[in-house]
Amino acid sequence: MHRQSPTRFGRAVLIAWSAGMSALALAVPVPQVAAAAGAAAPVTAAARAQSAGTPVWNHDPASSDGPPHWSTLTTDWAACGGADDQSPVALGRGRRAPLPALRVEYPPVPLVAENTGHVIEAPQPADQPGTLRFGADIYRLVQWHVHAPSEHVLRGHRYDLEVHLVHRDSQGRTLVLAVLADTARSGGSAAELLRRTLRAAPVQSGEETDTGTTASAIALLPRDVRRTGYSSAVAGEYLTYGGSLTTPPCTTGVRWVVLPTAIHVGDRTVARLHALVARFPGYAGYPDNNRPLQPLGSRTVLRRAG
Repeated sequence: MHRQSPTRFGRAVLIAWSAGMSALALAVPVPQVAAAAGAAAPVTAAARAQSAGTPVWNHDPASSDGPPHWSTLTTDWAACGGADDQSPVALGRGRRAPLPALRVEYPPVPLVAENTGHVIEAPQPADQPGTLRFGADIYRLVQWHVHAPSEHVLRGHRYDLEVHLVHRDSQGRTLVLAVLADTARSGGSAAELLRRTLRAAPVQSGEETDTGTTASAIALLPRDVRRTGYSSAVAGEYLTYGGSLTTPPCTTGVRWVVLPTAIHVGDRTVARLHALVARFPGYAGYPDNNRPLQPLGSRTVLRRAG
């Protein structure tokens, strides 16, 4: 197995890694999460997984714990070895189909940045659910997180970053809305939200930081997604296919919706994410957290034209 070539940001991180990680600790301060005297510290998703004895894994294709071996690390992750039902995939134009417009409502909620040891995640409070309507189906926004570089490739281009907005409906079905991002000098609301989130993200896995501010995930959507209110919007153009989660246990039956227009993100924000990934437990300085492309197989990618 040949080692996957890191992105241009990844190469910069590897150089910084070899020079010593003390500089990173100074460049990325670890915010302290204060707890009342005698109060239990919040239990994060990463801490729960660690206590449950979840196998060590990473995103490095050359590692024995990397993507080619996920399905062998535990029988619970056998789905990761699937031949034609996994994500991400390479996307083209897709086949045009009469699909419903996406309607989202994402109210402002407290902005919390969690380091899970595999992604930087912004969990959404259960009592203030954002929603996505796909026809008659209603999904609740559970969390959003970021990968660098992008996991999906669109028309032959791999982007600098990919945001996954993870939704679930009342039956436990999952829909992931994927937003692609490239670096640019001029930013916008998406660039600012990603900058704030990654600046606040703890260096240590299993920790989270409440920024003390609020944010709406509506800011992460491209400008051509029509805003219908302060925290609502309608997406008339997208690609969709059936796939899986892109991290273990690689659960199948996931509906993927990928927006074809990219957002902008600052190059320092992307570099910071790579630096955080390089410090994830078991990554040994590997700076990328994207799963390699999986075969599309017999699946069809559908397109809704705006």
